[in-house]
Amino acid sequence: DANGKVSEAAAQEQGFWRQVKGTYFFSAGVGAWSTMMKVNADGSFTADFHDSDRGVTGDGYPNGSRSIASGTGKFTYTKRNDDGSFSMTCDQKAFHQNGTIGDVTIEDGVRVETVDGIYGLTPCGTFTVYPAGYATGSLNEDVRTWILNATGETPPSTLNGPLIVNDSDKSTFLYDQN
Repeated sequence: DANGKVSEAAAQEQGFWRQVKGTYFFSAGVGAWSTMMKVNADGSFTADFHDSDRGVTGDGYPNGSRSIASGTGKFTYTKRNDDGSFSMTCDQKAFHQNGTIGDVTIEDGVRVETVDGIYGLTPCGTFTVYPAGYATGSLNEDVRTWILNATGETPPSTLNGPLIVNDSDKSTFLYDQN
C-alpha cells in the first residue's frame, strides 16, 4: 500500500513462491525421456524436454534419435485450496516454446528434432502444488503412480519436497533435491 506495507494476500503469495521455487523433473523409467523445469521466485519458469531413442537410426544418425522442446513461461498464484494444496495458472500469453517445430539437426551422430509441446506442461493451463509435508495418501492415484514411475520407490507417507501437477493430465513434477 501507500505506506509501504505488504498486504496479507501479497505476503501469502510471496511465501508461496519461496516454497515453490526450485528445480523439478517429470520422468519415468530409465530416463530416456524427461522434462526439467526451473521455477523462479516470481513464478517465471524455464523448461526442457527430451526423449531419446537409440534404436531409431538412419543415414547420418547411427547413434539414434532425440526429440526436444524447450521454453519459458510464468505461473500466477491463484489460491490456497481447502485440502492444503495450492492452485496456480500458467499464463498462456507468457508461455513460449523455443525453436522451430520440425527443425532437424544431426549432433554427434544423433538426429535431433524440435517437437511441438513441452511434455508435462502442454497444455499450459491450471496446476496444483502440493507442499512439502503433504500426506501422499491424499494424492490422486495417477499422481502417486507418476511418483513411483519417476523414483522407482513407493512414495513416502509425506512429501519430502513440493509437487507440481498439471491438472489436465496429472503430469507430476517432483522437486529435485539434488
